Amino acid sequence: MGSRADYDVWLFDLDGTLVDTEWSYTREVFDRVGDRVGHEFSDYQAEVLWHGLGGSRDVHLREWGFDPDPFWEAFHDVEDPVARADATYLYDDAARVGDLDGPVGVVTHCAEFLAGPVMDSLDIGDWFDVVVCCDDDTGWKPDPRSNELALDDVGA
Repeated sequence: MGSRADYDVWLFDLDGTLVDTEWSYTREVFDRVGDRVGHEFSDYQAEVLWHGLGGSRDVHLREWGFDPDPFWEAFHDVEDPVARADATYLYDDAARVGDLDGPVGVVTHCAEFLAGPVMDSLDIGDWFDVVVCCDDDTGWKPDPRSNELALDDVGA
């Protein structure tokens, strides 16, 4: 990581960058979603969708024969903020983010009802001057709108 002088602003992703969840939790979520939508998700599919690997999650879902809307509805219905927070851990090197001078932000696909409890549980909320949780209003990465909103919020 560079020094504060190297950057005007720091923006991070949350899941898979600063934090991650125990695989058993991720697997359980996809098993429960699969029960609701009538499909057994492979470990590969769960990993791709959880971390957004290889582009748009909705594109992957459509390629695998799923309508994204019912998938996401089931996904958010089965996720429990307390269980998610309990299963989430901070990467060892992420603690350095707390030592950065501002402005520092996080832009995440993690839904707001989950991101808050995760950040509270790990005691990292005060690391960030802005937190943008992607949704239909803020846009979904890789659409730059969520990053632009975070940058605007910190005056960059």
